[in-house]
This record gives sequence, structure tokens and C-alpha cells, in this order.
Amino acid sequence: MKLDIVNAQNEIRLDKAIRNAVTQAAVLTLEHEGVGSAVELALVFTDDDGIRKLNRRYRDIDTATDVLSFPNLEEEDISRLKAGQAIAKREPGQKAPYLGDVAISLPCAARQASEAGHLIQNEAAILMVHAVLHLLGYDHKAGKGHPEEMFSIQAAVLKDMGLSWRWEGI
Repeated sequence: MKLDIVNAQNEIRLDKAIRNAVTQAAVLTLEHEGVGSAVELALVFTDDDGIRKLNRRYRDIDTATDVLSFPNLEEEDISRLKAGQAIAKREPGQKAPYLGDVAISLPCAARQASEAGHLIQNEAAILMVHAVLHLLGYDHKAGKGHPEEMFSIQAAVLKDMGLSWRWEGI
């Protein structure tokens, strides 16, 4: 897996522990879903204002959130990846299919970590697992997806990372 990480915020220091946690979270999520390392994706750490602008521009929702995912592949391509089959959808110069983009508000992650009583890198990992599952086609919105399935997978991946997390419903 190739993960491009961009730091577009200056409120929270983006240290090695956070980088390692999100990378491990992405790798384990992809492995859990049978995709392995056959993809590329990008992660942008932003601030609350930056994620609010993304939310407004792409979702028509004028509020900040903790994480956003922007999938690049169609459901059929994701199914092929999970089955270990090659797909042709690549951008020029890419060696692997481009799964999509993730944006995480690092200040929001810091607040949520503090409220939950754990480290910021743990919160960033939780958000990354969630985002990668969205990139793989999972949805938890009413009428669109199966939240129990998505959050069960999220809990299993986080458990593999040594993190406890449980879904209490949305």
C-alpha cells in the first residue's frame, strides 16, 4: 500500500506516532478486507476550518466533522480487488489502483482523544479505519448501508491493533 500523507494544518504536531498509527490502521483494514497492499490512497490532516470547507464543498453540509472519505473506485472494482483480481483503473504514473482520499481534522481528533481518555494516535487510527472502510464501499447511513457490519469490522480491525472500541449506535 502506498499512503501519501499531507499535513495541511498547524494546530497539532503531526508526529511519527500519529503517522505510524494511521499507516498501520490503513494496512490492517485493507488486509482484513482482502485487499492487501495493492492500492494507493492519500490522507490529508487538516483543521476544523479546512474539513468544514471540504464538507461544504463536496457534501453541501456547512459544518466541521472529524473525518471525510472520498472514494475513487466503483463497487465492481472494489469487489475485484477483494477477490484478488487486477483492475485497470489507474491514474497516469500509478503502480496500483487509487482507492481514494481521506481528510482528518487533527484538532478534532485531539479533542475526541481527550474526551475518550486515550492518545491522539489512537483516535487517528480509529478515524482512519473508519475512513478506509468508507473507501471500500461501506456505509452506515440509514437506508444506504449496514452499520452493524461496518462497525463490527471497524471493531475487529482496531482489536487487531490492540485498541478497544465498540459501537453504541449512531
